[in-house]
Amino acid sequence: MNCMIKAFAEALKCTEFELVKEIGHDGCEIWWPELAHPVNMRGFNIMEFMWPCMHRGYAPVLLDYSPGIGTRDDFRKIWDKEKEERRLEYFMHNRKAVILGINKSGIPHAVYWDGRKSDELKDYHQVVVLVKRHLI
Repeated sequence: MNCMIKAFAEALKCTEFELVKEIGHDGCEIWWPELAHPVNMRGFNIMEFMWPCMHRGYAPVLLDYSPGIGTRDDFRKIWDKEKEERRLEYFMHNRKAVILGINKSGIPHAVYWDGRKSDELKDYHQVVVLVKRHLI
């Protein structure tokens, strides 16, 4: 099963099959046959998980880990690494999250944040922090 389904199922305390049913597909359909597995599969867009989160009482907050501004040729980060780390720690403190990034093999990957740093990802891109709706 897809890593994003697995990570969200852990975060939402439901089964992977429940999420597949809600979303309407399992992400395994081959969309790019010329590419190697697993990047040849449909996978998921992070937006497909918004309703399952909200349905279970969570307001998903999407954070770009290292935001920047610019053009294709001149892209500049708006914060230094230290501020990015502090910001991420603030938002993730005592909250569930799903972290999206690149694994050590260079393949896109998602992991559930359980309050501890994961060594499964070498590079983070986005974080979906699940905030109980009554806290917003």
